[in-house]
Amino acid sequence: MARWHRLKGEKVHFSTGLDCHGQKIAEKAEAAGKSPQEFVNAMEPLYRKLCSDYNISFDDFIKTTEERHKKVVREIFKRVNEKGDIYKGEYEGLYCVDCESFYTETEAEDGVNCPVHHSPLRLMKEESYFFKMSKYQPKLLELLEKKALLVPVERRKEMLNRLRRPLRDLSVSRSKLKWGIPFPIDSKHIFFVWMDALINYLSTVDYPNKKYNDFWPADAHVIGRDIVWHHTVIWWSILLSAGIELPRVVSHGFINTDAGDKMSKVAGNVIDPHYLSEKFGADSVRYFFLREIPFGFDGQFSEESLVQRHNNELANELGNLASRVSALIEKKCNGSLSKQKTDPTLFKALNLDKISDSYDSFQFNRALEEIFAFIGAGNKFVNDQKPWGLEGKEAEKVLYNLADCLRISAILLEPVVPSTCEKINSQFGFSKGFLKDCKPGLLEKVVVSNPRILFPKLEFKKQEKPEPKARKISVVVDLQVSDLGLKIVSGVVENVSIKKKHEGLEKLKERTAGETLPAISGSGKEAKTRQLIRKGYFDVYKKLNVKNVTNSVENLDELVMRSGQLPQINTAVDAYNVVSLKYGLVVGCHDIDRVQGDLRFAITSGKERFVPLGERQLKPVKAGEFAVLDASQIVCRLDEKQCDATKVKEATKHLVFYVQGNRETSDELLQKAANEIGELVTKFCGGKFRLL
Repeated sequence: MARWHRLKGEKVHFSTGLDCHGQKIAEKAEAAGKSPQEFVNAMEPLYRKLCSDYNISFDDFIKTTEERHKKVVREIFKRVNEKGDIYKGEYEGLYCVDCESFYTETEAEDGVNCPVHHSPLRLMKEESYFFKMSKYQPKLLELLEKKALLVPVERRKEMLNRLRRPLRDLSVSRSKLKWGIPFPIDSKHIFFVWMDALINYLSTVDYPNKKYNDFWPADAHVIGRDIVWHHTVIWWSILLSAGIELPRVVSHGFINTDAGDKMSKVAGNVIDPHYLSEKFGADSVRYFFLREIPFGFDGQFSEESLVQRHNNELANELGNLASRVSALIEKKCNGSLSKQKTDPTLFKALNLDKISDSYDSFQFNRALEEIFAFIGAGNKFVNDQKPWGLEGKEAEKVLYNLADCLRISAILLEPVVPSTCEKINSQFGFSKGFLKDCKPGLLEKVVVSNPRILFPKLEFKKQEKPEPKARKISVVVDLQVSDLGLKIVSGVVENVSIKKKHEGLEKLKERTAGETLPAISGSGKEAKTRQLIRKGYFDVYKKLNVKNVTNSVENLDELVMRSGQLPQINTAVDAYNVVSLKYGLVVGCHDIDRVQGDLRFAITSGKERFVPLGERQLKPVKAGEFAVLDASQIVCRLDEKQCDATKVKEATKHLVFYVQGNRETSDELLQKAANEIGELVTKFCGGKFRLL
């Protein structure tokens, strides 16, 4: 975008940089053993190198720790506060540290998870100052309905739909966090990150001075679609309060794998951009994404697709034309050409208006289609005119027109493949041009020097992709739990394909229920063994002084007694329920990708976070209970009260399970039951299992 507007001869300010404050940064710094400032300083060179690798032509790289930024934050806050839009209160709500945002239960995934990161939200309560954002809801609706302030239109519709629901006021300070800009009217507080970071767009143009007057409002405030709400509703509300004109926000989409999966660290399918630039060259990567994916929307990436674009378009079309023309000029004209008459048959393929309109409206793929249609016309012109068979002026005329085609193409492609265009200019002796120079016949002289292949062909060797593996996970048992006589055998099943039901599994469930009924209700040897195992579980509850509790085995037994059958949930859950019923053992199972960290069997302190299955509200937990926890919450409480966040669904790809025994169960029985769970889950859901 910046390069395009420079080609048009316009003054451009292109800013990028780093948001540095907030709880997320403070926690990452602590985990790295650094102060927040040291952590931020260590990050900066990595981002600058990325910009350098991809030839990104920013005019300013701003960090929100800079004094120039803090000064503007204080000035904007002063204007908002003087407007009467700041008040003191207390906030309690569900918070995502990665988003640095609060969510309502309605907005939260399953009522408890971040809708963006799918990780459990934290319940936070603290004193805060608030910005009267709700005051600006009617104005925001009016502006979004009347003005094209948000691109693409799909994002605009999303924001309009959300704005038609009640808008809450915005918490703009933190009292429990120290890493941030000091709050001017209360020394116990710092600025909340969204009242700080967004203002960098004013800081970078030196608000409220001359540069601000030259460049504000921004023509394109570019942001990812997951935080459009923050960069429109929150940002625009602050600007309306401060009496500042609103910028146009342009949202980009996300890049998915060739299978259509979202890239994530958890899934292990993230692609390092440094690796791509080193392997394929920055221009090829830049070209691929701008040509392949309509800007503003999600699109798919694979190395195979990139290689195809590189070979078929950059190498076969642009590279081939440059190579043929430079070689023919050397051969037929001793490497130099003077001005010749323009041939209209070639340049009628140049649609400058359509190219300009496409660039201006962020339809970069369409701009490239038009430019490469012109380059294609150049290759056709070579084939039709056959300059290798011409001599003298006839050869010069054809080659001059082809060189002029390359000159204009290099100007129009400069925003996308800048290094390549520099090579073309150098190879043919062209001066750097602007959009106004994209007229045929302006080329005065051609001098070919150092001809080289612009885009060597790439080979793509398709490799069999190894099946993705579940991340490493441990299941540990605290000493206090071991002392109670509880023992655990656990396992992992990778790459499952869970279905609603399977006829073979339904028959197995029916048969197991029928075979187990006598042991549940009878008085024989099997029934006595089952009663002893159940007593072992309740002895644990008794030692912990936990009363009025059931466990999952008791629940299954009662269900089978009452209905004569096991419940139908999904093929993974139904498979382990078969084993649980068969042996009278407690079994637990969780989605690995939704578990935070490792699993731990422990005695509760009473401060743990727990949301039961099918509910949305946090439930109080007593100290001294028995539970299974991950790094942020209870995932199973008192053997049978599952949490909602880690439940195994049809979308689950990897799962961790455990069989829980007591003093009345043998190690051999636990091992046997765990193996049967792994075998049944893989039989009906596919994948591979291993015991931990």
